[in-house]
Amino acid sequence: MSRKKLDDYITEGIYGPKEIKQDEKRKYLGTYRERVLLAIYKAEVYQKKGIPEIKTIKNKHPDAVMLLNDRMNIHTLKPYRQLATDSNFTYRYIRNETVDSEYGVIIALDHAIEIENIHLPEENIPNKNSVKEKQPWWKRLFSSSNE
Repeated sequence: MSRKKLDDYITEGIYGPKEIKQDEKRKYLGTYRERVLLAIYKAEVYQKKGIPEIKTIKNKHPDAVMLLNDRMNIHTLKPYRQLATDSNFTYRYIRNETVDSEYGVIIALDHAIEIENIHLPEENIPNKNSVKEKQPWWKRLFSSSNE
C-alpha cells in the first residue's frame, strides 16, 4: 500500500468518508441545495408560515421529504409535524452538532431538481414613498397641528 493511500485510509477512519459540498449539506439540513423544493427560515417557522406552500408541494411531489431542524423547540414545529402526519408526509429531525442552520424546515427530494427560488415569497413591504417621514422634534413643535 502506498503512503498516500495509507494516509487517506487512516484519515477516513478517523474523520469518516470524504464528502463533497459539506458546508452546503450543513446549511440545508443534510441535503444538497439542488434537491431543495422549499426552505423556510427559522423566523418564518416561528410565525407558522409556509404551510399552504408545503401542501401544494406535497401534491406535486409525493415523494418529497420534510426535514426539521432539531435545534428548534418541539412546540414550534408542531404545526409542521401535524401537517406531515395528516398528509402522510415523511419527515425527519436533523441535528448538526457543529453548525446551527438558519433554516427551520426544508422540503427536499432524493434527487436533483434545481429550483431557482426556494424561499417563501416576501410579504408586501410598504412603499418607501407611501410612508410619511418622521420630522425632527423642533419642526413638529413649531408646525401647525393640521398636517
